[in-house]
Amino acid sequence: MAKKAKRTLKPGMESASRWTVRGVAVPLQRAASETARAEGKTLGQWLSEVVEAALADAPSRLPAATAAGWREAIEARLERLEGVVGIDAQRAAAESTAAVAN
Repeated sequence: MAKKAKRTLKPGMESASRWTVRGVAVPLQRAASETARAEGKTLGQWLSEVVEAALADAPSRLPAATAAGWREAIEARLERLEGVVGIDAQRAAAESTAAVAN
């Protein structure tokens, strides 16, 4: 009996294992296959792009502690920026007053 040829991995693939998705309606399977073929891609390439795009559009699911940390960091930066803007506004008002006086 002949040995199976070892599969070579394409860039971005971490293993040669197959991924089976159950429960996808046959019309959706056909539509996905036809769309991939029309775009000159394999079904795997097309699905990877679709899933990646969907995940990029999905809201972040950060743990609450991480989200709280980000919120605190954003609020601190906002306070610093508001301080800088306040200083610039005071400076602009002073310069405007000085220009009118001259």
